[in-house]
Amino acid sequence: MSKLVRRLPAHWPLIVALLAVAGLVAGTAVAYLRTQERLTVVVASQQSVRVAGPLSVDFSQDIAPGFKASLEPKVAGTWHEQRTLLGVTSISFTPSGRFQPTQKYQLRITGMKRVLVGAALPEVKQTFKTQQPAQISSVSPHDGATGVPTKTQFKVTLSSANDGVRTLRPSLSPAVPLKLVSNNDKQYIWMPVEALKQGATYVFTLEDVHITDPAMRKMTSTSFRVVTEPGIVSARTGGLFAPGQTVDINFDQPIEPDTSKFTFDLAGKSVWADDRTLKFTPDAIKPGETHAYKVKAGLRTKAGGVLEADRDFTFATNGPVSATASPGGGGNGLTVPIRIAFDQAVDHASAQARFSISPASPGTFSWSGNTMTYSPAGLSFQTDYNYGVSPGVVPVWGLPSARGLGGSFVTALQTIKLNVPLYKQPYASSCELTALRMVLAFRGITTDEVDIVNRVGFSPRNRDTATNTWDDPNVMFVGALNGLQGSTAYGVHADPIAKAARTYGHSATAIHGLSAQYISARIHEGNPVIFWGHSYPTKADSWNTPGGGVVQTWINSHARVVVGVVGSADAPSGFYINDSWGGKAFYWSTGELMANINTLGSISNMGVVVY
Repeated sequence: MSKLVRRLPAHWPLIVALLAVAGLVAGTAVAYLRTQERLTVVVASQQSVRVAGPLSVDFSQDIAPGFKASLEPKVAGTWHEQRTLLGVTSISFTPSGRFQPTQKYQLRITGMKRVLVGAALPEVKQTFKTQQPAQISSVSPHDGATGVPTKTQFKVTLSSANDGVRTLRPSLSPAVPLKLVSNNDKQYIWMPVEALKQGATYVFTLEDVHITDPAMRKMTSTSFRVVTEPGIVSARTGGLFAPGQTVDINFDQPIEPDTSKFTFDLAGKSVWADDRTLKFTPDAIKPGETHAYKVKAGLRTKAGGVLEADRDFTFATNGPVSATASPGGGGNGLTVPIRIAFDQAVDHASAQARFSISPASPGTFSWSGNTMTYSPAGLSFQTDYNYGVSPGVVPVWGLPSARGLGGSFVTALQTIKLNVPLYKQPYASSCELTALRMVLAFRGITTDEVDIVNRVGFSPRNRDTATNTWDDPNVMFVGALNGLQGSTAYGVHADPIAKAARTYGHSATAIHGLSAQYISARIHEGNPVIFWGHSYPTKADSWNTPGGGVVQTWINSHARVVVGVVGSADAPSGFYINDSWGGKAFYWSTGELMANINTLGSISNMGVVVY
């Protein structure tokens, strides 16, 4: 078979060249026509340029090379040009680092010229904004969370994909390293590399480290409290464990119902009464034994808390009977109840038969629970009492008492206060007269100081300083009722006061050499006692009497009335005093009273009792 071969004309290469020239001319013509159009510049993704770049800028026509592009604020990076045969059709900028998120930038292009004709083009200014970073949609654990597990996940969910905009850095305070375990560009999950401390409060903080402003860098900060270790509120310890009782262990929060975390050194059964209380019932016990039990580490709460270490406890069954006793100390009343509080149930008859009190005092027994009360019919004032229960008290279950049980106490001091009226002396030197007036009023006699002084004997005159002569206070009232002590007024001593008292129809005794026991005995008998002492700093004095005698006395002599006593007749503790100077009543200890009475020993020590 023959083949027909068509040969190209010999001038074909020339034809191809002519066609190419025609195309170039046509393209150039088109390009030229484009250069006559108005230039437009388009920034790609103008409202959301990615922070990682690039920034792309397209021209509506080819631009002659040699122009300059810049950004404000300035950003380090590299510009790239996209060219054709005629010129530049687009440019792009890739930052060395990154753009700032949500930042407005201005693109400026200067020195642009049209291709072919070289005509200058106006300066271009375009504004664009970088993409907005994703915001936090949720954080776990949330702020204020409690009961957070020790190996919790820190989960942060963004409002949209991060897209490389943010560089997230989490931290914990107190410091615990965190490890990123999951990231789908929208949800990030970190885990602590070590368990958090139970019961501790932590702060989780998330920062965007690309944000330079420290005030803006922190994205979130949440405070939370880690689950607490189970706490034992109470556990049965100590003694006095008897049949029918249970070992109760109470926790401060709900516990996982696991009885394997409790061990006891005796057989029995453990049950959960509720999610906070375990009860252990032993199979059998004996008196006087000590047993141990343990709450083991690893016990878990329903919230996830874990007991970190073993807790050991002991308890003891009833041993020998013991007791506490009351009262004790001093100041007890005459009907104070005596209580023996036994530490366990005892046989009442066994305890009562072993009770004693010394000095002996009749009384009656009563019981309240394990406490025996002995109520005395009446004790004595100011007396030491010893009481107790001898060994051998029999318990209901346990061991008999091995030693005596009891105590001692002192009853109160007796207090006696006679109803003697308190008068204020009407004259500067009438204290002895007013003292007698108080005592007479106690005896039912109403009088006044003038009547009393007239019965005492009264012929007022001043002291004769030339001869140092004055009247005798052992016989009469010396000086004026109102006057100056030692010169124009003095007063009177015990014997004339007793004599005047007898003129009112009562017996009266003047005493020289008072004692605290004597005064106390008179008060116990119901008789107030007038005594002489002093009211201001005093000193001894003396003068001659008209009869040739010499008076030994003291300046600022003052008489008062003892109207009450605290204590027994033979051992008084203190005394109640009526003082006419200012009309005051007060209490003096025995020492204070006797110091005032014995200012000048036997000279000043005197008193009067009116019966």
